[in-house]
Order: sequence, then C-alpha cells, then structure tokens
Amino acid sequence: MEIIVGLKFNNTYTKENIKMLRCGHLMIMTNREDDNSYIEGLVINFIHYFWWSLVDLPGFFQQIISPIVKCTKGKKLETIFMLPQYDI
Repeated sequence: MEIIVGLKFNNTYTKENIKMLRCGHLMIMTNREDDNSYIEGLVINFIHYFWWSLVDLPGFFQQIISPIVKCTKGKKLETIFMLPQYDI
C-alpha cells in the first residue's frame, strides 16, 4: 500500500498535503456477496489504524457497488445488488 498509493507510515494527512499521494482517493471495489462487506471493513480498519487522518478527509473513501446479477425478461432489465432482492 505504501508503494502503490504513496502512503507513508507515521504521516498525518490533510487537505493540503493529500496531493503528495499518488491518488486522490481510495476506491473499494468488491462484489455484493455477503462476505465482501467484511472485506470492505477490514480495508477501512487497516487504513484507519495506520493513517487515521485519511478517514476524516471527505471523499477519500469511495465505493463502487456492482450488481450480483442482471436479468432480462423480454425488454425489461432487472439488476440485483443484494441477495435479499433476489426473489425466486
């Protein structure tokens, strides 16, 4: 993480010095299966533990919510993001 993003241990990041990173924000991209919400939490906890100041920066953490499945019936497209939405 330190090499890819440019984070340095024991640094406090602010709006002013965030530009020294190699990215403007951290995007968490996981699919919507039940166990992946835990993975998101682990990533955020890792960042919070080592670089707690990043959590306070608005917009630093971003997330893409990908669908589990896309179904079509005729011309109607149904997108399902969470397992409880899937009605058999």
